Amino acid sequence: MSVTINEIADKCGVSTATVSRVLNNSTLVREDTRQRVLREIKVNNYQPNLMARALSKNRTETLGLCIPPETVLFSSDYFAGIIQGVGDGARFHHFDLLFNIPPAGIPYSYSQSWEMKRCDGVLLIAPLKDDPNLAKLVDMNIPIVLINTVSENFSCVDIDNVAGAYRAVERLISLGHRRIAVINGLMQGTNGLDRFKGYRDALRARDIPFDPELVAEGDYDQASGCRAMRKLLTLPKPPTALFAANDNMAHGALMAIREANLKVPGDIAVIGFDDLHIASLSTPRLTTIRQPLYQLGKAAVGLLVERIKARTDRPRKIIIEPELVIRESCDPFVTARREINA
Repeated sequence: MSVTINEIADKCGVSTATVSRVLNNSTLVREDTRQRVLREIKVNNYQPNLMARALSKNRTETLGLCIPPETVLFSSDYFAGIIQGVGDGARFHHFDLLFNIPPAGIPYSYSQSWEMKRCDGVLLIAPLKDDPNLAKLVDMNIPIVLINTVSENFSCVDIDNVAGAYRAVERLISLGHRRIAVINGLMQGTNGLDRFKGYRDALRARDIPFDPELVAEGDYDQASGCRAMRKLLTLPKPPTALFAANDNMAHGALMAIREANLKVPGDIAVIGFDDLHIASLSTPRLTTIRQPLYQLGKAAVGLLVERIKARTDRPRKIIIEPELVIRESCDPFVTARREINA
């Protein structure tokens, strides 16, 4: 027969409030008292009534994680990194996690596809700017944190996409390239817009004229990168370098370049974005901008829990600096050094 919180309190000679404070890691309990209570909890295998605790706080201790259907085009590596960070963050803060991944191409509503009343707050991975479901969540008075999206109206965790793209293009310019193409991602989201802005800012900073012919559109998947690169290679004066807005499209571009019997980086240098697993496996290995995906997910949970407990509506933004990872796809000197050391 399981013991109750009252019995634990009696055994320790303290109040039930003190036992509750120990369970909630409160700093208002003396250390010797805390250790005495923890010993009794362990000896008696006491399991707190989580539902009762949740009701007493008017919370369910559950977070919702939503992946909008448009983002199914992103790599599974991309999701895996963020979800691992979210999962570890939720466990650290003692919250359960409820997933919602609606099928691509099917109209959906968070309020219809989810038991939203079970969630104390919701995390959304890379929603588009015009996602109508954001307004529905606001109407339901549910705290929201966006991951990998920048917003002035919602709390969010993201990297500095403008700075990351700028750094990538700056690297190509430093290697002597002037005719630098770009394959954009989805321009309905802030990531695509910001990475394109970083591309243009880097050209402007070095007085390189912007050429619309060197802009190709993609949707973050490998096939779109391959199609875009094929189109760029048909130009009367093809690019000597490429910045792709994610690694999947960069990998597709590498395929198209090989089809044309051209060499990377000898004929065309290539830089991607994200540093997904595919970047270190491609031939040649891909220079890219690293997103700390795990860190994004974990930081987003911390921000959401902060909002839930404080019950504040003031949006807060966490921006993390990305990192340039140099490999062989853009730098012939790196390739030469690797061949010498092989």
